[in-house]
Amino acid sequence: MLRRGCGDRTLLETSMQTREGKLLTVQISLPHRFPDEPPVLTVNQPTRHPAIDNNGRIKLQALQYWHPGHRLAVVVQDAQSALFGQAGPAGSTGRFPPVNSKPGTPHINAALQNLSDEDLWLCIIDAAKYQQFANRVLQSSQAPCVNEDLRKSNIDVAQSNLERENEIREIGNHIAIIKSSEYADARGLYEEHVQRQQEIVGHLSIRVLREQLQHSAKKVDEESEELSRRFLSGEMPVEAFTDEFCKLRMTYYTRELKSQAAGQLQ
Repeated sequence: MLRRGCGDRTLLETSMQTREGKLLTVQISLPHRFPDEPPVLTVNQPTRHPAIDNNGRIKLQALQYWHPGHRLAVVVQDAQSALFGQAGPAGSTGRFPPVNSKPGTPHINAALQNLSDEDLWLCIIDAAKYQQFANRVLQSSQAPCVNEDLRKSNIDVAQSNLERENEIREIGNHIAIIKSSEYADARGLYEEHVQRQQEIVGHLSIRVLREQLQHSAKKVDEESEELSRRFLSGEMPVEAFTDEFCKLRMTYYTRELKSQAAGQLQ
């Protein structure tokens, strides 16, 4: 049996009996935002139990994972079961039936404060009574006014967007023009870079390298022929001719061999 503690509507008390017959008083403190916030169950007498912390607070899974739809009466029964192994009534679910609004809104909290002890107790233990109470409060709440304000606000926003439709379309056209001009400039720059790349690659290709080697080798061969003509005509001494001619022929054979090697890579 729940009873009001010290005339405070937010503080309830109940007695629980241990297996040894010892009576314990459990205080149930309802926070200001109840049922959005879970109640606090406290054992006043010093008691050693795994479900009770050093401050005398009872630890329950229903409190840890609290939901505004949980029923306080079932939480008390769960505490009785956790402390002394006595299960609550069969078929209890620990939840209120769903309500078509968020539970624990300020007007519901105010209405709870105005309930008599008997009516409050009925709402705690009787899901149907709680449903009737919640529906009655919701009908008298400001929810319809809020919905109407939201509807008017949405209409105003839609009307404003329609009035600015031409402006939005014009801005969209400007954006399209800017994008197209930027694309043309970027495309031209891209094609210029591609052409430059092709020219560089063309100069570095094996075919071009071989042609340059062949041209250079031919030029050196012509220089050595001219040197031989000058020696035979008596224009150069033997020593000078021999040194210069050997250098030219060595350069010629080196470039010729490189040209042949490049031809094999093609």
